[in-house]
Amino acid sequence: MAQAEALRFDGSDTPDDALVAAALADRTRFAAIYERYRLPVYRYVRARGADEDTAIDVVAGTFERAMVALPTYQPRGGGLGAWLFRIARNAWIDEGRRRARTADLGQVADRPDRGGLGRDPDLHVALRRLPPEAQEAVALRYAGGLTAAEIGVVLGKRPAAVQKLIERSLDTLKEALDDR
Repeated sequence: MAQAEALRFDGSDTPDDALVAAALADRTRFAAIYERYRLPVYRYVRARGADEDTAIDVVAGTFERAMVALPTYQPRGGGLGAWLFRIARNAWIDEGRRRARTADLGQVADRPDRGGLGRDPDLHVALRRLPPEAQEAVALRYAGGLTAAEIGVVLGKRPAAVQKLIERSLDTLKEALDDR
């Protein structure tokens, strides 16, 4: 499976490159890209600590930015999914700057919807103790559904380094949860 086609969340058989080509030819066809990626991007933003309203705003901003930048999109690296998650990551960072506060994964523990990361409050405490880059990688992997290669594109790291970061993070989380 090609990297550009790795993130197929909507069950469609249409390759990402075909969706991009269609959206470039007719802006109304961008809706297919939105439908394929909106839920994974939303889950990722929620996992980063956004409340529901903020997550919706960040997702909207992500896809607005993506629509404007689509003519400059190049299908390299992790493909369309990684490109969109990089935009979402930047939109989330910008939102944090705008609000002059940074939410983290642990703040989601008391909310009914935990952004796809489970309902165990101890897990959220352990996640909050991870370094920010590790939190980011775990959120992209488990809430966003990205592969190590796609996360590497988003974070600017080699896939092997991302995989090692995730493995170490999971080991740290396992140790923290085993000690409770």
